[in-house]
Formats: sequence, C-alpha cells, structure tokens
Amino acid sequence: MATAIEQERLDRLEAKGGGKSAQGPLAPLESGLGENPKLYYPIDLPTKYDHFMSFSAYKEHAFQGSLNATKRTNMAKLGTAYLPMPSNLATGYQQEYKESAVGAIGMTIGAALGTNRAEVMNSAKQIAAATKSAVSSDSGMKNLGALAGLTGRAMKKLGDVGGMGAALNVATGEVGVGLIASKSAVAGAAAAKGIQVATAIAGTARNPHMAVLYDTPKFRVFEFGFELRPKNFTETQMIDKIIYFFKFYSHPEYEFDNHFFKYPNQFKLNFKHPDFLFEFQDCVCTAVNVDYHGEGTPLYIDVSNGGRKMKAPAVVKLQLQFQEVKILTKKEIKQRN
Repeated sequence: MATAIEQERLDRLEAKGGGKSAQGPLAPLESGLGENPKLYYPIDLPTKYDHFMSFSAYKEHAFQGSLNATKRTNMAKLGTAYLPMPSNLATGYQQEYKESAVGAIGMTIGAALGTNRAEVMNSAKQIAAATKSAVSSDSGMKNLGALAGLTGRAMKKLGDVGGMGAALNVATGEVGVGLIASKSAVAGAAAAKGIQVATAIAGTARNPHMAVLYDTPKFRVFEFGFELRPKNFTETQMIDKIIYFFKFYSHPEYEFDNHFFKYPNQFKLNFKHPDFLFEFQDCVCTAVNVDYHGEGTPLYIDVSNGGRKMKAPAVVKLQLQFQEVKILTKKEIKQRN
C-alpha cells in the first residue's frame, strides 16, 4: 500500500505518460517501493558476498532523550537496503569541553570543598539555595550563613597573602570593576581604572584562573561512500530504488495544512559481521548525495529492455551521512562491548 507521498509520485509519473503502463520497461520503478521491501546491490549480494551493511528505516519516530520512557517501542520497519561494505569505515568518539574563566573566588572555593563528591554536591546545593534567599527570609539567612561559612573556609585556606591576592584579583576583573564603578559614576569609574593601571605599572597581570570544564558528549556522525556499477537493467533498476529509498525516508512531510512537518524516519544500521567492528544506535539520515557521473565524465551503458532503447549511468556514487540520536555513555559502551 503506497503512502500519500508515494502515491503523489506515481500520479506525477502517470501524468507524464509513464505511470501505469504495465508493459513499459520502467513500470517496476514507478510502482513505489512496496511494503517493507528488501533492496540489494548487487542483486546477488546475499549469496555471493559475506560482508555487507544493512540500512533499515523505522515506521515509528521515537524521540530518544536521556529518559528510559522515550525508548523505541515499535520495531516495525518500512524497508531495508543492503549494500557492500564501504571502502572506508571509520567512527569517532568526541567529547565537548569548554574553556571558562572561573575567577579567583570560584577557584578558591572549589579548592576548599576538597574532592569528596558527597561534600561537594552538598555544598553546591547550599550555594544554589542561597541564591533563593529572597523567597523566605528565615531560610534565606540560614543558607546565606552556610555560604558565608564556606567562603570563610576558603579564605582561611588562602591565608593573608592569598586572601589579599584573591581580593585584588576580583577588584581588577570585570565584575569587580563594575561593582566599584556602580558606586559612583565618576569617582567609582576612575578608581576602577586606577586599580587596573596600578597593577599594569607594577608589571602584574591578573590571572583569570582559566579551567577546562566538561560539557557534553557529542553525537556520533557516520559517512559512507558507495560506488555502484550496474551490470544490467535489473541492477540499474535496483540502484534507482535504493536511491529513492534513502531520499524518501530522509525527508519530512507536511502536516496540519502545511503548518508543521512530520519528522523524517529514523534508521538502524547494522553489519553482517559486527564482532570486531562497532554498533550503531538509532540514526537519522542527514545527507544523501548522488553523483550520476561517478567516473567524472558522462558515461552511460545500454540497458535496453522490452524493446525500448535506454541508457543508464555506468557509475553512480552514493554518499550517505547519518547521525545518532542518542548520546553514548559508559553504560552503552559496556553493554555493547
């Protein structure tokens, strides 16, 4: 049963005079993909090749955040394309870090907390609660007192020289300059600049206390290239269907009178022999690139069929790009390895 978009494609082809001509050589190409088709290139792939990849399009879109409740429940497939192993097969595991100027006070308080995870998290909760002091004066004063005690511990650890250095560091920074300048539009601004100039004359530069902070894992991205060389009409036909398969299921469709888009379909990628390779989580297809002149020049072969003379590209290069929709953590790596 053809979907609405597939039927529209068939109707368009019929309007051009070639849609439902059962005797025509292109009739098999114009009948849609059918229900859950299995597309092979080359057509003898399952019997002659021991290594290949499969690309399956899911019927149901499943938002995959970090909660278990969003895991896929419907495993029904719309179709699968099987292709030989690509020449290049690479994967990457990337993490996102960011550089941040945490400042003297931030660095000092952080160091004073120590490395005990429970104590650090408890202190972080106290700091977060202290920022809500305006909600309740009683609890607010209590939380602010806890924060003051934490700051006191940090300054005590620094000592006299360190404490003065931290105070001067804050004063010469953007926040400190802003605070001083806010006290008086003229005298405050002059004093703030004066502090900066004084440290410059002394040949002392402020240390912003840079730190590298972990942000998030990056979604893995995969790119595969295939060089398709049809040997006959049947393989030319199969290449056409495989290209249509990736184009169709990687695109959205309109909903609600064209005011919304229905998400494109998600894919599952697999190797026939994954033992010493890697596994994929659910993916979306982010790019489908087709070069019909894969040899770098117009080169066509005769694929005449049914008494009709036809020419087809001799080499088609298909580039596919996928991106996983769920981040990879130690848990997934442990389970899959």
